[in-house]
Amino acid sequence: MAAPDPCPSVRLLTHEFAPFRGGIATFVEETAAALTRAGARAEVIAPDYGERYGSLSAESKDPGDFALHRFAASGRLTATALLNLLRLFFRNRRAWREGFSVWSSPGMLWAALACARLTGWWPRLAPVAVFHGSELLKFRGSPGWRWLTPIFRQRPVHLTGSSGGAIDLLRAMPWASGRPVHQLVCGCPTWLAQAAETQSPRGEDGRLNVLTLARLHPRKGHLLLAEALGRLPPPLRRTVRWTVHGDGEDGYVEQVREAARRFDVELDYRGPIAREQMSQAYAQADLYALTSLRLPRSVEAFGITYLEAAIHSKPSVAFRTGGVAEAVVDGETGFLAPEGDVPALAQALERLLSDSNLRRRFGVAARQHALRFRWEDSAQTLLALRGFLKP
Repeated sequence: MAAPDPCPSVRLLTHEFAPFRGGIATFVEETAAALTRAGARAEVIAPDYGERYGSLSAESKDPGDFALHRFAASGRLTATALLNLLRLFFRNRRAWREGFSVWSSPGMLWAALACARLTGWWPRLAPVAVFHGSELLKFRGSPGWRWLTPIFRQRPVHLTGSSGGAIDLLRAMPWASGRPVHQLVCGCPTWLAQAAETQSPRGEDGRLNVLTLARLHPRKGHLLLAEALGRLPPPLRRTVRWTVHGDGEDGYVEQVREAARRFDVELDYRGPIAREQMSQAYAQADLYALTSLRLPRSVEAFGITYLEAAIHSKPSVAFRTGGVAEAVVDGETGFLAPEGDVPALAQALERLLSDSNLRRRFGVAARQHALRFRWEDSAQTLLALRGFLKP
């Protein structure tokens, strides 16, 4: 590949960004940073989550980092929030007609297409539409989305997915049939990978620590994981501590607590975790378990959290659903059970919890697997789509 032209500019627009922690926020931040390292001028347009910086006023960052501009918004995708995003596009449509834009989140993608449908606006350079997975399930049955999708065939646009799971869902959409689809890459957050380098091995205390680090929501499958842990042979189960980090609605948190009590599982629920504590939490685990489920309008199209565990040399146990198999290689970096199969999940947990050598071997392979997911690959793909890189 030839070197990129001097200082190409890329504008990434998102309705989700730090301080909110989520897959889309991580994707945008890391991709912008990778573009900057590749020599591009990356600019992120993101919500302020109620902290008023003024209309698209710049937030200062360390020299050499990408430019970050905030707009007043909560980061949610309510009907009112979507209308506010549409107004944002309408106000900035002349400026955003120029340059190379990456519509990086469902909210920004909806607003861009709605602005185009209502005003005839479109960027001079073909923009990039990034799909992450669950939004495709939601949009498929939405009359409003069906009203917008003809634009994909009428206007020049690059269709991309942030994982193999998202790509599979995207290719199943009628309006994407026969169109080129490009895969971008999600990886472990750079700061967390760096923190993993400094963590000490977990000391022996006679206990086995199973870690789950994710928001508490029915799609994350906590209740089935509690049942599977309860199926472990009693002598093994009594050595297991299930450590759970993440926020959630009080009602669902109590359901998880009750499930742990019912299945006689020792639960250590610690609530939301601070960013600076995440690496230590992974390092102190014996294995990572997150049993996500596919719901009618939501799916785990990838799961960066599995790579976060892997970069700390921890094997994972999960259900085979969505794009999880891209992050967890069954029989090499962890075990995947058929979705919803609690007995199979319990067997997978038992195999890893009862065999320290297997955990170590899978952990080494998991780290090597995680290192293959490079944010630079997403940056290179975007620059190639823009035409800054040529074969």
